Amino acid sequence: MKGVAKKIMSGESVVIHSAGGTGRTGTVTGRTLRELGYTSEQVLETMKSINTLRDRALDGWPEFECQSELVLNLRVLKEE
Repeated sequence: MKGVAKKIMSGESVVIHSAGGTGRTGTVTGRTLRELGYTSEQVLETMKSINTLRDRALDGWPEFECQSELVLNLRVLKEE
């Protein structure tokens, strides 16, 4: 995810997608947002907004509890 965050920080465009476009895509997106400095609460709000815009408010991310745990419990490591 750090590679994705670095590309975004350098001004590059990034597309994140998987077969279903929800679980894995949302997990990578959420972890990238955390790497960019978003709090857990901000990630949840952002993902809810994205799912609402995609008309997937009821079946959007996370598909499984372990996906949200990977994102929300992330400890962002600062580079020296």
